[in-house]
Amino acid sequence: MSRNRRRPRERPPDTPVAAQGKRASSASFPPIPEGLSARTILCAAALAALTLVVFFPALSAGYIWDDDDVVFENTLLRSAHGLWTLWTNPGAFTHYFPLSYSSFWLDYHLWGTQPFGYHLVNLLFHAANAILLYLLLRRIGLRGAWLAAALFAIHPVQSASVAWVVERKNLLCGLFYLSAFHAWLSFEGAPRRPRYVLVLALFVLAMLSKTIAVTFPVALVLFVWWRDGRVGKGLVARMLPFLIVGAALAAFSTLAHQKTITDYGLTPLSKGILAGRALCFYAGKLVWPVNLMGVYPKWALDPRQAWQYLFPLGAAAVFAALWALRGRVGRGPFAALAFYALTLAPILGFIEYSVMNYSYVHDHHQYLACIGPFVLFAAGLHWVLERSGGGTRAGRARASGARASGARPGRARASGAALSAVLAAAILVPLGVRAWKETAYYKNMDTFFRHNLELNPNAWPATINLGVARMEAGDFAQAEPLFRKTLALNPSSVHAMCNLATVLRRQERREEALPFLDRALGIAPDLPRALAEKGRILGELKRYEEARPILERALALEPGNLDVMNNLAICLLATGKTDQAGALLARILAAQPANAAAHANLGILLYQNGRTEEAIPHLKEAIRLDPNNQPARQLLEQLNAGTGGR
Repeated sequence: MSRNRRRPRERPPDTPVAAQGKRASSASFPPIPEGLSARTILCAAALAALTLVVFFPALSAGYIWDDDDVVFENTLLRSAHGLWTLWTNPGAFTHYFPLSYSSFWLDYHLWGTQPFGYHLVNLLFHAANAILLYLLLRRIGLRGAWLAAALFAIHPVQSASVAWVVERKNLLCGLFYLSAFHAWLSFEGAPRRPRYVLVLALFVLAMLSKTIAVTFPVALVLFVWWRDGRVGKGLVARMLPFLIVGAALAAFSTLAHQKTITDYGLTPLSKGILAGRALCFYAGKLVWPVNLMGVYPKWALDPRQAWQYLFPLGAAAVFAALWALRGRVGRGPFAALAFYALTLAPILGFIEYSVMNYSYVHDHHQYLACIGPFVLFAAGLHWVLERSGGGTRAGRARASGARASGARPGRARASGAALSAVLAAAILVPLGVRAWKETAYYKNMDTFFRHNLELNPNAWPATINLGVARMEAGDFAQAEPLFRKTLALNPSSVHAMCNLATVLRRQERREEALPFLDRALGIAPDLPRALAEKGRILGELKRYEEARPILERALALEPGNLDVMNNLAICLLATGKTDQAGALLARILAAQPANAAAHANLGILLYQNGRTEEAIPHLKEAIRLDPNNQPARQLLEQLNAGTGGR
């Protein structure tokens, strides 16, 4: 008599318990659904609604930090030629993310510079990404898919990506990144060349949105290993084009902006310490998202201090333990955290980038990476509920027992669902409230940076930006000490020097301003802002011969700067070069017909040349555009008095 053999129960590889000894078959996964059920659509709608509610304050937010550079001062958004330049000139803007900046180009032509439209698009992109993530996790049969997607949707660290206009690049990159994963699953279901090309095309679009997507092919290999327990040669061969294209685009973007990258003198040991500490920091903000800010304190990295090695060694110990235990707890925990570390790797400090000047960590950097820990937490919680009797498997067991005893089986299922809903609410509600509060800080520059300074008083980017906000509001008394504090914290900040000089000039303290501009030009001799400001101040001090060559140099560096043209025209008028002055003023009015200063100066020029009748309309237009334009008003009053009130 043969011994009865019990067939082993198949266990999906996302279950955080002992894995099968042999590799799991991909056939054990649920088939890719042909359509969406009503329940799936309802869950996706709930995700979208949750996202819109939590981040609703973003719709009333304005612009912060470098949003002005992207929208107000980005002349490339104004024309079709500018759009062409965004794609064909890699050095045209701060980074070569042409697809992201093209979306701003479209925004500008839809709603101009009104911030509501930009914030609305950001919010809709994020909601779409949450839905894409939910459908992706459901598609691969992951338990707790909705909770993982909900955590991704409303966690407070996502506020930076949603409420900060310029971080559109994270959202757009995420859209194509997640779409590429969906396309890959479709390709696996029916391996055809067009589907493979679609995956590659979506990956390229993600890279053109933000180069952080460079890790996609390795993440895809990691996913297949988690699912199947091995990586075949065929997969590696299929990933080669992704690796080549990704490396080429990343290198191209880096080389195109090599001038913005500074060598911060970090040794390999310092970079290792930084990577470990940053990884732990980001994970800590996911677990306890308090005291979030735009500018975190910059750590002092010292390889001579033994305690600093605890961060990289601790992270390595966690990965080593999960790898050793993969036979007992499954491949899921290692894969989820490996995805997290892998996606963060480009910004952990191994490669130096410009914003490391003031902080090594930034919340928006883990926009995509946080998916790994959220998936691990949601799947783990689902497993705990099943083991404790609150999940669907226990519910089915209770229902079976209830049928045998004649009781109602629906009660067991209902109790399990109710417990799951209560736990989800207990987790999501506090996170949602916190995210709402964090988003409210993005209301404007003043609110954002005052909050930052409350948490980190020595954040010099916050002091200089808050000073700019006060300066633009005309509050020079508050702006001046903020710029001086910036220089105390960062003595080499040429922008703080220029801003302080501007504030002093606006207070008619011109002689005090000049030394700060000389300091700035000593550090950056070709800084257009410093040259323009110095030339203007010298002109206002009637030192026209000194001012003229400085303004000419500034104009050569920025040929389209209308303010520099106008100040140079004043100097040319004062030194008798009326023909050159007239040509400059004509250029200004051709580009900007409503330029009050240019009308005033042209009126003065025409009057000096004896063309009084032609001068008067320009003087009147200058006063209409700017009632406080004193040169135009004084000259017009003189002309009216001398011509019988004409």
